[in-house]
Amino acid sequence: MLYFDFFDKDKCLSTFCKLYHISEDDAVSYAIEASSEPDSLSYFLDKTKILLDVVDIKDVYIHCKHITTSIDGLEYLKKYGLLPLSRLLEERSPLSNFLLEHGITIDIKNRTIDYLGKKMYLYKSDEECTECFFGTKCRCLTDPIHKTKTSLQYRDIACEYRDKIKCIKSKLFYDKAELEVHIFGSDEDVHNYSIVKRYPEILYTVEELINSLFDKYLCLTHEWFEKANKEHYCVEFDVNISDFENITTKSPHVYDYQYDDYLCYCKQDLDSYEKMNANFFGNIYLIKYMISILANEEPFSYYGAIIPIPKLPYKNVTFGKYTLENELIPPIIKLT
Repeated sequence: MLYFDFFDKDKCLSTFCKLYHISEDDAVSYAIEASSEPDSLSYFLDKTKILLDVVDIKDVYIHCKHITTSIDGLEYLKKYGLLPLSRLLEERSPLSNFLLEHGITIDIKNRTIDYLGKKMYLYKSDEECTECFFGTKCRCLTDPIHKTKTSLQYRDIACEYRDKIKCIKSKLFYDKAELEVHIFGSDEDVHNYSIVKRYPEILYTVEELINSLFDKYLCLTHEWFEKANKEHYCVEFDVNISDFENITTKSPHVYDYQYDDYLCYCKQDLDSYEKMNANFFGNIYLIKYMISILANEEPFSYYGAIIPIPKLPYKNVTFGKYTLENELIPPIIKLT
């Protein structure tokens, strides 16, 4: 197994050279030279003669950091591991139990949120409402100027309810409720990303939704923050490269035509990247990422998204406990 720790340049360089069977001096010099070329990857491949579809990446792991909070002393995490948001909401977890204490249940399968017996259906953008949330005739069904029936696209924007549910729909469905992790960056980048060192992002989204639609003043985020003793954890672990979204498959960071440009760096004689194996895509990702790091440039992404699977086979899981001021409280604990 090979572990890519992009937070540690020296370690990463050693792993990179083992995988591709090149010397460290060559890797660094070629990367620096490639960084000034129009197509850095092609230049690097020309120099190293690496075959993208041949170098096997099935045993490659990427080191990740994830910021989280806990209101149960990490008991749930120790028992079940880090799970995607969908499972934390669907199953009995500290998060779902906390929401339930406030009369909130989120049913992802049926696309509903129940608050004190009042159901909110999370309509798709191309889906008609079955009934008005406000219990009246649809206020946006008729154009106020032309007196004609409005389109669904118009109502999806104009309707207060449909507008309010967009944010939570994005988190639960469009983002696939996957686990987001840091794969590069400074401690400041990792710890100060969004508000996750204070409370789960979903709590803020739910709080905003209910307070706006029900004219309430829920303070879910503040209460969680207090229950977590104003502390957070930085969990570190290694994940197999195949468990990341858009690394061993087509990545949004590379245009379609560029994939086809790299077919000449393969052993197989294929006319389309769509027929290529996971090695092809994974090696493109790793080499492009390492070129940036070795050339002291910013990589194209600081983050990764782990696809939702029942339980991730994390390797070497450790976590550090931090105060709000980001001061480490020893010891660092290793999970087995």
